[in-house]
Amino acid sequence: MKYIFLFVFINLNCLAQTVEVKYYENSKVPSQEQFNLMQKNVQIAYKANVFSYKLTTDGKSSLYQNEKFNINIKEETSKTSKVNESGDTITNIVISEGIDLRTKEKLYYKDFKKNKSYNQQYYDETINIVDSIAIWKWEIMDETETILGYTCKKATTKYYGRDVIAWFTDEIPVSDGPFHYSGLPGLILKIQTKSNEIIAHNILFKKETLTVNPPFLSGKIFNYKTLKEYIENKNKERSRF
Repeated sequence: MKYIFLFVFINLNCLAQTVEVKYYENSKVPSQEQFNLMQKNVQIAYKANVFSYKLTTDGKSSLYQNEKFNINIKEETSKTSKVNESGDTITNIVISEGIDLRTKEKLYYKDFKKNKSYNQQYYDETINIVDSIAIWKWEIMDETETILGYTCKKATTKYYGRDVIAWFTDEIPVSDGPFHYSGLPGLILKIQTKSNEIIAHNILFKKETLTVNPPFLSGKIFNYKTLKEYIENKNKERSRF
């Protein structure tokens, strides 16, 4: 049995406590062959349970932010040699600086009362996006899965044509989730896409009510429409070289 579920937001004034959830964000490896060809300081981006993020929510507002990455990325040099048809030995030296940890940093704030979201991430530079909270058209399925002892229900949707699977629990009645995900009748503990998985690994309840204030954003500020135009222009600039 399937249910179509369109949900803007739930404001849980009855929630008398704050929920703190820690998630791992795991990027999926394109293929094992491609992974084996990567330098070790690049492979770290695809290793499971390395990059942890924390969601703090009280049902009215929430903050999702990366925890400190205890990773030391070192420059690596690799050398390969081969003999060409003339009998000459050709040596190739590749220097890899590794992944830029700034690309893994993330800050996402939701204000459900004002229907506003604040998103800060790093691409070629620090990018700030201020816009309304995403409206998700979820389809709730009959399948269930247990995560951290909580029975979770499966829900599916599409995001810019890409399939998204969410696992949420109504045992924690907070309509929120990691990053920009929300809009289900319970807390989202797991997200699956073709290229990424977000999975909860710790849940903490605090009795005190927490006020999460909007973050101070420095640098360029976009909404999603102007950001799309900015990225398209950036890609055009790159294609010239």
